[in-house]
Amino acid sequence: MCPNEYATIRVRARPYGPAVEGDGERAGERVMSGRVRLRSRYAVVAAGVVLTVLVSGCGGIRPVSRLARVASGLRLGLFGSSGASCVRDQNALDYGWPLLPFNRQHPIRGNFGDPRTISQERFGVDGVGDPGDYSFHNGVDISVKVGSAVYPVVSGTAFVPDKDEVIVRVSSPRRSFLYVHILPTVRTGERVVAGRTVLGRVRFPARHVHLTEIDNGQAVNPLLHLRPYQDHTAPTIEAVGFFDQSGRAEDPIALSGTVSIIARSSDTPPLAVPGAWDNRPVGPALIRWRLLTARETEVGPVRTPVDFRQTEPPRQDFWHAYASGTYQNFPVFDHHYYWGQSGRLRYHLGELNTDTLQAGSYQIAVSASDICGNTTTRTIPIKINHVPTELAALSRPTQPPTPSPRVVR
Repeated sequence: MCPNEYATIRVRARPYGPAVEGDGERAGERVMSGRVRLRSRYAVVAAGVVLTVLVSGCGGIRPVSRLARVASGLRLGLFGSSGASCVRDQNALDYGWPLLPFNRQHPIRGNFGDPRTISQERFGVDGVGDPGDYSFHNGVDISVKVGSAVYPVVSGTAFVPDKDEVIVRVSSPRRSFLYVHILPTVRTGERVVAGRTVLGRVRFPARHVHLTEIDNGQAVNPLLHLRPYQDHTAPTIEAVGFFDQSGRAEDPIALSGTVSIIARSSDTPPLAVPGAWDNRPVGPALIRWRLLTARETEVGPVRTPVDFRQTEPPRQDFWHAYASGTYQNFPVFDHHYYWGQSGRLRYHLGELNTDTLQAGSYQIAVSASDICGNTTTRTIPIKINHVPTELAALSRPTQPPTPSPRVVR
């Protein structure tokens, strides 16, 4: 038994490598401190960031039970779905998997564009201006056993910038591939051959290899070229809600002024992910919405606030795509690593200025798609009421206080 139930930890976090090859930038390591319960000693690798946990005392981190999620205030609506499989003709830029067998699909537990979050606030609290580290996942996380050999997907020249990653550069066309969470077995400058050279072996406790593809200086979605890859299920849209400029939830059948539209959406990996990451959500590749009349006549263009099918926005646009309250699987809040906590994906779809529309009934149709084109559409009836600002404020129902999540310390 450990005589000391608690220990102080220091979490040193950094994102995966440079977002774009040659930009010369790499976020400095962020050191955070806190206290956690003890169970067993190990370093932590959170999806999207590397967390090196230095524990004083015996033991390590106790897995935290699922916590009550912060109330979202989002309303539900109807939805439909359509299916696709991602089967297409071979492309010259396609490649096999970096793991044996190369010609068989492997489980993916983290999608391109997924949120990567480290918040210094209490559990569930993050957003524009809040202290922390927020970025888009610039690759895919492929689940595999510790010690598994990792091979280059394309032949090229190896570069070893760190003790847990390897970059393989290809001169023509100008491409680079970043492999993270491996113990390198190659040296900088060494020529490596696709499917033959072992770049390294998956480290403990990562249990996955992170793969980034950079084409002509731009990180692109590896699922564009990783083959074989199939997905037969569509993402889900759990909820769509409307909020005023202060963040207060609005009744969709009594909208006025300018409102923000926020959707909760997620997807399930096409193959089951082993271990603790089983059943954890990943993000859709594409989210669109449109405004319709009650008779389903389109009002204005289709909006596309989220599109990770090919590339992703710059890091500074994180809170343009995601809404406050978003966090990754196994998140870090207030210096605590929440083992086993599923992520929450809230997307900022944009704003709707109801003052530019006639009063009456409308519909908001929101669709979420994966990279194969599997799509779910959810339609929410709304009603626009043009009322004076003073009356709108008086008639707005009082919102119950949001319960604080229970934090296990």
